[in-house]
Amino acid sequence: MVGRTTVVGETDRGVRIMTISRPEKRNALDAATCDGLLKEFEGAAAAGDIRVLLLQSDGPSFCAGLDLKEAGASQTTPAHERLFSAFAWLSKPLITAVQGHAVGGGLGLAVLGDVIFAADDAQFGLPEVTRRLWPYLVFPAVSRRIGEAHALELALDGALIGAQEAERRRLVSRVVPAGALRALALAAAHGMARHDAEVLQRGLEHVRARTRDEWMGAVARAASARAEHLGNMS
Repeated sequence: MVGRTTVVGETDRGVRIMTISRPEKRNALDAATCDGLLKEFEGAAAAGDIRVLLLQSDGPSFCAGLDLKEAGASQTTPAHERLFSAFAWLSKPLITAVQGHAVGGGLGLAVLGDVIFAADDAQFGLPEVTRRLWPYLVFPAVSRRIGEAHALELALDGALIGAQEAERRRLVSRVVPAGALRALALAAAHGMARHDAEVLQRGLEHVRARTRDEWMGAVARAASARAEHLGNMS
């Protein structure tokens, strides 16, 4: 039996809208969802009619992070590593629209956004430590956004923070009413898409290139930690 699609994409006036549609699992990142997002990233990068990407999710939660049922006790999976590696080469603007919970890998996914819209009911955190894990893969993305000290506080505490506190720490760009989240994020994406596509692409390539080595190093460390963890279990 063929499984249903968990990532739905549509193009609207230069904006590629990518929707994670796995609400019954709080949009947790299983291998199929990671691969679906990866295909969207790669397809958008090659499409001349797409200037801006918008990532959103169905249901009350943005993303609960790693699908623990699929991954077991692993720190991460190859599918997650492939997905986060792809961002290092993404030269088109990415906006994320976050509602409900964005935790662990879900927070890492949210902060991939160059601009992050958060609903006023959103909650953010890195709770891996409460499961005797460490967020090797997503920590650099969070650290890049808010600085290492604030990222460490989230990772060491393991607790969640609300949208207003996330905005105060500059984890998100804007907090908006939950009912207006999608409309405001899409309006921002359309506004961005009116700019010269070549200028956007050149500018983002310059930005990504400055941090690419660090980013790919983090992915390599995550893979190493996963291999070590699995080796200790055998």
